Amino acid sequence: MLSMICEGDLVVMDVGSFARREKTLRLQDGLLGSKRTVRLGALETIDELDSYLEKIIDEVEHGKHTSV
Repeated sequence: MLSMICEGDLVVMDVGSFARREKTLRLQDGLLGSKRTVRLGALETIDELDSYLEKIIDEVEHGKHTSV
């Protein structure tokens, strides 16, 4: 993982980069949620996990913000 030490008050980036960053963060959040769900035993089979991950990716791709 890339480690950075940053100081300052402002970040400037183009809209495309910002959109990709936001999409990546939503996907990471969804995947972390799926990891917790699997640990809790809510998903018992590989097919259930696959379906769950497809749902997360679909929501990120289409900009939906539902809880997973």
